[in-house]
Amino acid sequence: MTKLSSLRARLADLRRRRQAVRWATGYAALALAVLWALVVAFLVDWSLQMTRPQRLVSLVVCAGVVFWAMRRFTLPWLGQRETDLDMALLVERQQKIDSDLVAALQFETPEAARWARPSSKAPSSIMWPNSARAGTYSRASHGKS
Repeated sequence: MTKLSSLRARLADLRRRRQAVRWATGYAALALAVLWALVVAFLVDWSLQMTRPQRLVSLVVCAGVVFWAMRRFTLPWLGQRETDLDMALLVERQQKIDSDLVAALQFETPEAARWARPSSKAPSSIMWPNSARAGTYSRASHGKS
């Protein structure tokens, strides 16, 4: 277990919640496109009193519109991936702090032994206390919150 395991757990929780919101947004856009396509198909069919071949063409056009809407609005939301460093950058930007959080995460990686000086180590000033707002933390040694 590493020194920053609780921080990594909170960043992973934030990443999962953001991913759930992205998925909900993407699938909501797809559901909305399907509903609108069906409503338009029904109204066109009802107002023009279409025959079966015309209805088939109308449904094929609606399927094409839904496919376009899925590629345009759903897939961009589903295709995004975020890492712990992405979440750390987001938290830093939102809390208006220096890059200590990202540095701590980077110094803890196994690759750090190749590029870090032996005397350097992860900053010990990073704290993430229990707080009312998820995703907030303070830097105790610098006196900022």
